[in-house]
Amino acid sequence: MTELRIGMLGLGTVARGVVSLLQRNAEEIRQRTGVAMRLVRIGTREPHITWGLNLDGITLDTDV
Repeated sequence: MTELRIGMLGLGTVARGVVSLLQRNAEEIRQRTGVAMRLVRIGTREPHITWGLNLDGITLDTDV
């Protein structure tokens, strides 16, 4: 199976929604497309603020 590693720039309102959707629908996306999408890195100015998201296994970095 193919794995698509995703990096995002920013953790604003839209990005938080994307993270939530990817996490919530990961299995359905994999089943329909045959591609496992994995969020691996987020570039953000404030890496200490997680906004209540589960960001385990995701590298938060200020060096974009």
